[in-house]
Amino acid sequence: MNLSRLAVLAVFFMMIMSAFVAVPTYNVGADDHEGGDDDGDGGPQPEVFHATMTMESLEDWSIDYYAEMDITDSDEMREGLAGMCADMLGTDDGEINDDCFNHWMEMMNSDGGEGGHDDEFRCPPDMDDETCHTIMECSENDSMTMDCFRASYNYCYGNEDSEMCEDLTGNSDDEDNFMSFIWGIVAYENGHIDATTLMDEYIVPEFGDFMDGGITSDDDHGRPVLYDVQTFDVDSDGEIIIHTNFLEEVKTTPDFVCGSGSVETVPFYQVNDGNDDCEDGSDEQQYDDEGNEINWFDCHDGSEVWINQVNNWEWDCEDGEDEYQEHHNYWWGDVYLFEGDLSGEETDFGNLENVAFGNSYCDWGDDNETYVNCDDFMEAELFAGTWSLVTTGSCHQEWGEDDEGNWVLVGYDCHGENDNHTNMGPYSHSLGSDGEFWFANGSVNHESMEMKNFPYFDTYKHDSEEFVMYQTAELSVDTDFTVRIVSAGWVCYDFDEDGVDDDCWGQYPGLYIYHGEDLIASNKYYYDTEGFSCPIDSDDQDHSNCGYAILEVDLAAGDYTVYTTFESEASYYNKIDGAYVVTEGAETDVWDGHMV
Repeated sequence: MNLSRLAVLAVFFMMIMSAFVAVPTYNVGADDHEGGDDDGDGGPQPEVFHATMTMESLEDWSIDYYAEMDITDSDEMREGLAGMCADMLGTDDGEINDDCFNHWMEMMNSDGGEGGHDDEFRCPPDMDDETCHTIMECSENDSMTMDCFRASYNYCYGNEDSEMCEDLTGNSDDEDNFMSFIWGIVAYENGHIDATTLMDEYIVPEFGDFMDGGITSDDDHGRPVLYDVQTFDVDSDGEIIIHTNFLEEVKTTPDFVCGSGSVETVPFYQVNDGNDDCEDGSDEQQYDDEGNEINWFDCHDGSEVWINQVNNWEWDCEDGEDEYQEHHNYWWGDVYLFEGDLSGEETDFGNLENVAFGNSYCDWGDDNETYVNCDDFMEAELFAGTWSLVTTGSCHQEWGEDDEGNWVLVGYDCHGENDNHTNMGPYSHSLGSDGEFWFANGSVNHESMEMKNFPYFDTYKHDSEEFVMYQTAELSVDTDFTVRIVSAGWVCYDFDEDGVDDDCWGQYPGLYIYHGEDLIASNKYYYDTEGFSCPIDSDDQDHSNCGYAILEVDLAAGDYTVYTTFESEASYYNKIDGAYVVTEGAETDVWDGHMV
């Protein structure tokens, strides 16, 4: 999922939290608070909500939020709450203690005897007690909290045919089916859909008009780049593999020109090396009969230094051009593949679709399966026609102070106007189709085509179903339940073969849960290791540098398979909470193994 779409996703998560996280208020009565708010609630209301979203990964988000109230309303709210507690609990005037606050919260979470139901809700017979209790409270209180949506979704995931779920998921006459949108959010939280699906199938249909007219602009969707285009023709449909290669560019001191008026040159590093490389010997210091230097090197500023001062490890010219210099330019750009011929000057990339995606494929490196070899490349399915490979480099960002002294972005230098280093250089990409390979050679430089708002495109996808090394355990869940697996991975070596491990280090495991052939959930790497124990058994030292992974998912009752995977040799230790796995015919909540 590209960055601009993630930014939009973050904004809408904030909107969701603002809509569903209400800051409870104590209504002291219409007589005590006369204006109320525009909605006629008759009590102090928050003026604004703040939400901060942190994306740990596409599968893991955390949201912090708080609300701000007008100071007058805030004081009035506290006074009313303290007065309520004094009347009902006998607290001191003006005091809000824990008992008071907790009682107030219970009142706010109840419906106060209003909002009753014509038909009492009853839980389906196969619903677990915890889910039933949550949904019953939601029904009784006419509640629309995220906990209510989560409980309903978790039951209906796998029970779509139940009467309750058919009612909840039925087609709405309202074009803005908000219930469907919220269920999309919960599905994303549970890992049942990815971020792109959430955006395309839930957020855009619900908020598309707002997105198009409100929070987006051309500046939000692109970045300034220089780019180069290589076109090629494909005769028949088939797969293409692209290996990107950004070449190192080495810039050195220009060659030394021998003698006055000579056209002969030698590499500059050969000057003053003790050997006459020029035919006239002018690259070495020459002397007259009295032993005085007679040949020199001209500096850029018009000054002169003797040849014996060249390449002596000291800058005798002001800018150091008397010393051989070598600059290595390493760079990395982005590569995209588009349909058609885009070699013209005017291209609207915003209307195009990138069709090549990066992948990492690992397989055994030899016939004896003693080591794993991984390869990174881009791949795409093409049909006969003309295609364009676009390579981009980034422009230099220029920063400065505004009128108030703040450090702000003031512009970009794409063509070296201000002598800035720009991320650009030569490239030689390898392309292959039907066993034949050819090279797309070119460069991104200051004369390349420029686009101020080049869009962000998806460029990478990971085929998580191809495992090089894996071991499985069968998982059975009797009722709908939240399953949590913590996995630790490591590898140790006894280099001197004395029976004691000399060194150990962490290996990051992959965890995957399948229901039949369907991937239900996969883990993320877990870097906060506080509180975790690394189960390495070693006599010489306490190793605590395991690699960790956590998989937490709500599962419907049924049978599943847990895959533990690695891309290279590793040992692992898994612990499951909320269920048992079956290994070697026995039920257990821990299992381990070694892969090589």
